[in-house]
Order: sequence, then C-alpha cells, then structure tokens
Amino acid sequence: MSPDMIGYLTPADVAERWRCHPSTVRTLIRGGELPAWKLGTEYRVSLAAVESYETLHRTAAPSIEEPEPEAPKLTTFTPGGWELPADYEPRFPALWGLPTRPADSSPARRSGSAGNRRRLRTAIQSR
Repeated sequence: MSPDMIGYLTPADVAERWRCHPSTVRTLIRGGELPAWKLGTEYRVSLAAVESYETLHRTAAPSIEEPEPEAPKLTTFTPGGWELPADYEPRFPALWGLPTRPADSSPARRSGSAGNRRRLRTAIQSR
C-alpha cells in the first residue's frame, strides 16, 4: 500500500475486520450505507468511515450480572410419578378417565365435505 493510502481500506480488508465476505462490504458501499469511493476498479473506504459504521451498528453484549428468569415448572417428578400443576386441564379428558364437557358447550361441527352432503341430499330426495 502506498504511503498516501494509509488510513484507507479495501472491501477485502473491511471484510476481514468484520469477518464477512467482501461482497457484503461492496453491497453496503453500493447501497450508500458505507461511504467509499472508487479508485479505478476497486473501492476504498476510510478507516474513520468504518469505525463510524461500527459505532452506529454496534449491538450490546448480554449482561452477565442479570440472570435469566427461570422457566416455570410445569411438571415435577416424584417417586410415585409425574405431578401436574393444579390448573392443568387435559386436552382429551376421556383418556385420563375424567368426565368430558357436556355436548352443548362444544361448538357444532359439520361432518363431511360439501360433495358428501350434496350426494346425501340427492340420495334422500330420490327415495
């Protein structure tokens, strides 16, 4: 590198610094996110522009002092087996030997497709 180019980086230099592909840096340059100029067929980026971009796009590292909240315990294992929380409602109560909801509390369901209903209707009408 010539003495007058000190403080300027090629996209490959920036990519090495950022641990990314040089085409990623060229995309940032072409998009106007990273100021640079073209010198012949190659781009040059000032070190100040790279440091400015890094400052603007810096993400905070997770804090070590703040512990992550504990996940709520859904079940616990005891020597007798698994215990479920008091507010647990099984999806299929009949499988657990529990009483099911009354039929009127569940929404009405349509059985079969429109084609099946049509065939059934014509079969009934033809009798």
